[in-house]
Amino acid sequence: MSKRKRRAIKNQIIADSKVSAVIKELRLPDLQRECIMRGMAFQVVCDSSIPKLNSFLVKNWDNSLDRNLITEFDVWMDNELKSIGREDLIHPMLSLGHTENKDTGQVVKRKIKPIKPQKKKKRERTNDGIFKGTKKAYTYELAKQGIPKPEAIKMVKEKFPEANEKSVSIWYNKAKKLAG
Repeated sequence: MSKRKRRAIKNQIIADSKVSAVIKELRLPDLQRECIMRGMAFQVVCDSSIPKLNSFLVKNWDNSLDRNLITEFDVWMDNELKSIGREDLIHPMLSLGHTENKDTGQVVKRKIKPIKPQKKKKRERTNDGIFKGTKKAYTYELAKQGIPKPEAIKMVKEKFPEANEKSVSIWYNKAKKLAG
């Protein structure tokens, strides 16, 4: 398999895992709402289980959102309930696009915010271009302070027990060369 294909597969797996992390936070009505906005058939939404809704949402994550479909779904659902003679189940709290105001008792359109994947926070870098909070950055900091090499290695090992002495030694020498 070519490098390009492997990279594309890896990127797709990463994207799917990010979407899955967002989907885990959704309640059933939110999940149904997201699937409807992405074009899932109304009857299929009603018949689907949570895993089916999740899989549809992952596959169709990039589809454009149509918020008008939620209102159409509420009308369709009310008509379905009327057709089977269950008008007692029609209530604004059960619709996906409307809710009842507790103070006045009026039906109010629910504001629907589409979900977006969380962006990763950018990591800060030191003046040397090294990520802050790492073993390497700590080694550079100790070298700039003028701490002797054996003591610096010991301090890095105390703070980061998994640190490799050889790597710390190399970083220390490089930091000394850069400092001049």
